[in-house]
Amino acid sequence: MKSINNVKLGINPKDMVVVVSADVDMHDKDDKDDLYLVMFNIMDDPLRLSLFTIGGLYDLVKKNTNMGKGQIVEIMTNNPEKYIQLALQDTEELGNRGQENIKINLDSPKNATKARMVITSMIEKKIYRQKSTYHIGEEIIEKEQEVDTEPLIPQLKMMLEIVKRWETFNAEQFQQDIESGKIKI
Repeated sequence: MKSINNVKLGINPKDMVVVVSADVDMHDKDDKDDLYLVMFNIMDDPLRLSLFTIGGLYDLVKKNTNMGKGQIVEIMTNNPEKYIQLALQDTEELGNRGQENIKINLDSPKNATKARMVITSMIEKKIYRQKSTYHIGEEIIEKEQEVDTEPLIPQLKMMLEIVKRWETFNAEQFQQDIESGKIKI
């Protein structure tokens, strides 16, 4: 994959499911590295809900495993979950490669409401939809998948608590309140 562009975040008004859409530019028709990661996180300075994308997973797997091209492509094709796990092994490198595409600054009641809606939807619906438009030369291929958010619910609930406290959020106090049981996640 060359790049991930035009990333958008929204909520489908019909079913209230979060939708992340992106244009993905591929090298050519032989480029098999079409998987990419979408990560939601609360960032500080300024406090915000961020959506990151991470592409180029083939290079990450190669770096993390020293596998040959054939072996990597086989895992990519036949076991995408394992492929992603191999790419995720080096969290520092993920941080370096991640691209912050969407920012909802937690600086107003309106933005806090937007962030709450996104996070609450992923908790309640236990999914979000990822719509990808792949550009391979002149060819355009559209793919859509539902991404399971159930394993992320503890982190999403923590993010929701931060968003609720956006006006007075203090990271140290928040951590102490979680540890003392004052905040239940």
